[in-house]
Amino acid sequence: MKDDLIRPAPKVSLPALLLLLSCAPKPPPPPPAPAAPPEPQLSYAARSAYLQARVAWDRGAPDEAERLLRRAVLFDPQSAWLRGELALLYVELDRPEDALEAADRALALDPEDPRAMAAWEQVHYQQQDPPGEE
Repeated sequence: MKDDLIRPAPKVSLPALLLLLSCAPKPPPPPPAPAAPPEPQLSYAARSAYLQARVAWDRGAPDEAERLLRRAVLFDPQSAWLRGELALLYVELDRPEDALEAADRALALDPEDPRAMAAWEQVHYQQQDPPGEE
């Protein structure tokens, strides 16, 4: 009885198997990876100082982060990206005048710099009178 349930596998030639596999539906391609923001072209010294500033900020040392980020700007003064980062740092430190100065310098170098635009807009938003107060 058990032998009746077991059937021998049909013999299929390799070309027939390949033909069957080529007709099988193909899985959809994976979705494209999201585009990463463009990396700025920084000198080695500027990138090193910037990364050290990020570590200092993450450690809770904003004065050291500012010093290192200003140093990065000195190494690469034509980088709107670094100046935009400095402007955002000043926004976080609640130093609106410094933030606007850094953002204006960044926007003079690159009018489309998103970091500088964000810092500039944030400062102007914070300086507005709250609604309903006169």
